[in-house]
Amino acid sequence: HTLASLEVVTGVVAGLRPDWAALARSAAQQELMAAGLAVALAQAGLPFRQAHALVGELVARSQRDHVTLKEAARHRLQAWPAVLDQLDALFDPARAVERRTATGGTAPAAVRASLEAAHARVLA
Repeated sequence: HTLASLEVVTGVVAGLRPDWAALARSAAQQELMAAGLAVALAQAGLPFRQAHALVGELVARSQRDHVTLKEAARHRLQAWPAVLDQLDALFDPARAVERRTATGGTAPAAVRASLEAAHARVLA
């Protein structure tokens, strides 16, 4: 049954065609950058829990005031100039993906390593 399942999955995957424009729109949603903003605040010295709580407040404010998360952050984070200087980079989807370098992360090198490890397990 396993081989038959693999044949079906192979056929399904071979027929997939990504909608790159839709993927780019989805990846650009600023709420997806919230965790990166919290990490940047923690790296700038704000305790981790406080950083996440602050970003949660910023997300709520941006939704309530109908502004982008980036605009809310720019207004509220004046006390964190190191983070303000990074806002454009923090809200760039491609850079956000590249920053996730941990095992299982989204950075191309991390994805490549995960695929190679999976391939090695299949061959073992």
